Amino acid sequence: MSVAAVRRVLCRLGPDHPPTDAELVAAIAPGGADRETAFGELVGRYGPMVLGVCRRVLSDAHAAEDAFQAVFIVLARKAGTIRPPGAVAGWLHGVAVRTARKAKTAAARRRRHEMVALVSADSERTGRVTESPAAQLDRSELRAIIDAELAALPETHRAAVVLCDLHGRTRAEAAAELNRAEGTVASWLARGRRRSRPGCWRAAG
Repeated sequence: MSVAAVRRVLCRLGPDHPPTDAELVAAIAPGGADRETAFGELVGRYGPMVLGVCRRVLSDAHAAEDAFQAVFIVLARKAGTIRPPGAVAGWLHGVAVRTARKAKTAAARRRRHEMVALVSADSERTGRVTESPAAQLDRSELRAIIDAELAALPETHRAAVVLCDLHGRTRAEAAAELNRAEGTVASWLARGRRRSRPGCWRAAG
């Protein structure tokens, strides 16, 4: 749709009376008048918002543009379902979030499938058994959580947890490393564990 077509409709409505969102939605609903012009006006009003949402959810610019287009395809098909019609801005925002999240999930799924295929091909070629990509990703996410929780612990508690739970040292060995009594290290270890997610340290080894 051309800019000239939008201008023609605005001129007919008068410079002081631009169409409301509700009027534009009614115009693009099935049976509405000037659908193309009204649709273009809504894209002009809310396209930047929709694109901004898609870009924030999706890190890939091309994927964000695809999601942007998908959102307005949904608008063209379902304008008649917007209630009230004047709520189109919020409706578009919600559709943008859902569309971009679906695209992000689909992209992540494709990457996992590609990783599985690569790992399988490598295993067949080398005869080595490799940890599954899904397991690698899960372990990576768990390690990131653990890193954040460790960073939040007091230094003494963190030292005890790292030595005993991440590196498998006994409390006596940790006490020797830290030059502290074993009872003191045991206390630090217990407090560190209480302040973190129980049982997650060893799972990330």
